[in-house]
Amino acid sequence: MNMEERDKIKNLFKALSEKLKKPENKDLRDEFVADLSVSCTTGEQRLDDIYELCIEKIIKEQANAFYKDFPIEAIRSQLVTDFIRMERARRRDDFEEFCMAVYQQIECMVNKIGNDSDLNAVAEKLFPYPAYSLDGSVSKRKDDSSWLVSHMVFGKGDYTKYKQSVASQYAMDKFKCILYFVCYKASPQNDDYRSFHSIWSDVEDIYNYRNKNHRGNEPTDKQKEIYNRIDPIQSLYYLKTIGLLAKIVEMIHNGYPLSKELIDYAKSVEKKELKQEPNVISNGDVKDIEKKVKGSIINVKKGAFFVKIEGHRYEVKGDIKDGIDKGDEIEIDGYKIIIGDNISIKNYKKI
Repeated sequence: MNMEERDKIKNLFKALSEKLKKPENKDLRDEFVADLSVSCTTGEQRLDDIYELCIEKIIKEQANAFYKDFPIEAIRSQLVTDFIRMERARRRDDFEEFCMAVYQQIECMVNKIGNDSDLNAVAEKLFPYPAYSLDGSVSKRKDDSSWLVSHMVFGKGDYTKYKQSVASQYAMDKFKCILYFVCYKASPQNDDYRSFHSIWSDVEDIYNYRNKNHRGNEPTDKQKEIYNRIDPIQSLYYLKTIGLLAKIVEMIHNGYPLSKELIDYAKSVEKKELKQEPNVISNGDVKDIEKKVKGSIINVKKGAFFVKIEGHRYEVKGDIKDGIDKGDEIEIDGYKIIIGDNISIKNYKKI
C-alpha cells in the first residue's frame, strides 16, 4: 500500500469516526465495531467472535421484545439498554453487575411513575384509608379494617411518610407505593399481602446486593445477612430475579396509567389525617412490661386491658380491686394507655 492509498484510508476512517460519534448512529457504530473485530481475526477465534455476535444479536432482540409493549415509551430505550447489560452480566457470571442492571431497570420505572401527578394525588388521598378491597374493586373497601394503605406501604407506627409525595419518598418506600397503587391497582385483597411482601422483599435484596458495587463502605449487618443467604445459590437467583423483573413489568403494564375508576374514587373520598393509634393492644404479660417500664398504674377499674410500650404490645391480666372499663385511660410512667376491648382480670401483679 503506497502513501497515497494510506492517506485516503486514514481520511476515510477520520470522517467515519466523526459520523459514528453521533448518538443517533449508536447502532451503526456497534455493527461497524463488531464487523471490524470479526474481520481482524481468523480461525477458532473468529468462530468464537461470530458466536458472540449471534448471541449479542439475540439478546438485543429479546430486550426489545421484553419491553415492546411497556406503557411508558419515553424510558423504553433506556430499559432495553439496561436489559442488555443485565444479560451480558449474567453470561459473564458477574452477579453484582447483574443486580445493578436489574435494579436500574426497576429504579428507572419507579422514578418515572413516581412523578406522575395522578399517582401522587391518589396516594395523598388514600394513604389514611383501609388497604384491602372486599372484592378486588377500588371502591368496595374493608371500611371496618384498621389496616390502612399507609400501614401496608410504610409499616405501622409511621405517621410522617404518608404526608410526603410519592416522588419524594426514599427508594424502597417509593417502590412500595408503585407496587400498591400501580401493580396491585390500589385494591389488593387479604390474601395478596404475602405476595406483596414477597415482591418488595426480593427487590430489597437486589437493592442491597447492588450496593456491593459501592466500594469502600463496610456492609451493614442486614447486607451481610443478604450476601450470606444469596451467595451460595447465585445460579438460582439469576433465574429468580429475571422472573421477578418480568412479574413487575407485567404488573406495571396492566396497572399503568392509573385507571379512571381509581382516580375518580380518590377524588370522591374525604381528605383526612392518619390518626395516631393510642398505645394499645396485643399480647404479653405484666412481667414483660416490667422489663420495659418501671412505674405505676393509676385510675384502674375492673376489667382487662392491652398496652403498647416502646413499640412492644402486651395484654395485661390480673386482679384489680377497682376494675376498669373499655375506653378508660391509665398511665404507666408517663405512657398514656387506653383500655382495649377484652375483659379478663386474673392474677394481676402491680408494677
